[in-house]
Amino acid sequence: MTDLDIDVQNGQTPTITPTATVANPADHGVDYPIQYTVRADGQRTATGAITIEDLSGSLSRRDPEVSTAVLPSVTLPAGTQDATVFIEPRDWAAAYGETYSESISTDAPVPTDVQIVDCDISQSRVTAPAEVDMSATLENPAPFRVTAEAVFSLGAESRPETVTLDPGERYTVSQRAPVFGGGTVQGSVSLVVAPTDNPSAREQGDMADCGTVEVLAAFDSNAVELSGCNVSPTTITAGDTVTATVTVRNNNSNNAARAVVNFTASGTSASDTVTVQAGRTATARAEFVFESSGSYNVDASLGSVSQA
Repeated sequence: MTDLDIDVQNGQTPTITPTATVANPADHGVDYPIQYTVRADGQRTATGAITIEDLSGSLSRRDPEVSTAVLPSVTLPAGTQDATVFIEPRDWAAAYGETYSESISTDAPVPTDVQIVDCDISQSRVTAPAEVDMSATLENPAPFRVTAEAVFSLGAESRPETVTLDPGERYTVSQRAPVFGGGTVQGSVSLVVAPTDNPSAREQGDMADCGTVEVLAAFDSNAVELSGCNVSPTTITAGDTVTATVTVRNNNSNNAARAVVNFTASGTSASDTVTVQAGRTATARAEFVFESSGSYNVDASLGSVSQA
């Protein structure tokens, strides 16, 4: 081998046409068996043999007798950035010759033009913790098959979903994203795109906002509390009735609470169940009859607390 030229026709699927120049340093003619390999971005794309019939000359004598062989044109995978052609002896000649290679860079654009046609979030308001369904409709305008990784993001959480799109295909891909805590979170989807037959040619693609979700804080039973336990009247005649009251406060910002309040007085117990709206208060009450004279303590405590 004395030279290797590579003609490049650029485009999204580049085409190369290698031409090998071979010289014969021997005093006699030779049928020198050669093989070629083409690698695109490190992946073998084509291989074949060159025979004496492929050469333009006979390789009949010593230098400067030379011959050239125009190899078959090779269409590289879409988005190929680098290609290398290897020429090496084969069969009996493998023990006498060396591998010859030449690399070229292409200007092939990576097909990042897959479009996000639509993006949607199924719920506008959820109570944490929850999972929210998101979907995006993708369209492939490229003339070849592409693989797109759609990364769905909702707040700080991200989840990918991979889809393969044929030329001109439109497809809806979906994913379920978790949300925690409270507040308003933004949803979006972004693409990482590569030709299906050249996955190493990955590039960042389209991105779209999908809207927002209002995330309500989860119900917290510890946010329900008692305050201001009172009895009325405070002085009675034996056999009279006393009414005990206590304020139940629900400090949850989004959820109503159902609370059971237990009252005890001199070995006697009673309970009252109240529903308290978020951020509001309610009054629980119970009545006691004291048959004997004396001084009595009335206590109130929270029993079960649940979301209403």
